[in-house]
Amino acid sequence: MNEWEQHELFEIEVLDILKSNRVLEGLIFGGGTMLRLCHDLPRRLKIEIRREWKNWEYEEKIAFSRFRTTQVLLKGHTLMQTLRNKLEALADRGAIRDAFDIEFILRLNIPLPPLAAEKKECLLRQIRRFTPRDFKVALSSVLEKERRDYYVKNGFQYLNQKLSL
Repeated sequence: MNEWEQHELFEIEVLDILKSNRVLEGLIFGGGTMLRLCHDLPRRLKIEIRREWKNWEYEEKIAFSRFRTTQVLLKGHTLMQTLRNKLEALADRGAIRDAFDIEFILRLNIPLPPLAAEKKECLLRQIRRFTPRDFKVALSSVLEKERRDYYVKNGFQYLNQKLSL
């Protein structure tokens, strides 16, 4: 079993224990954690818990692993809410992982929410500033080689196209 599989199994085991101890009742998962655990986002990440509460859309979701039969019912942001949050994060902090997450959500056929022209231009600027080195280095710790190589070669072509419409 490789380290990716071990990491994923550990996440599900922790969630299962938290669920059985009723700790998950007050938590809502969002961002990369929710995408990874409930929608098979192909990248590694940590489970991050924030105390911040906002009136965001959420629904019941099933956290799962391809390597185990255990499934955990939890609350997570809707994909549209996660997309909105990720768009704001990309505009604010310009992290490559946010652009990767946005492209992942768009590939699930979730439409872009209406965006002002200035916001689209801001997002496009953030995407265009990523260099091949950013893709090689920043994505190396969160993506498997084959997927990382795709992004080194193509960048965020798909996301760029969607934002340019």
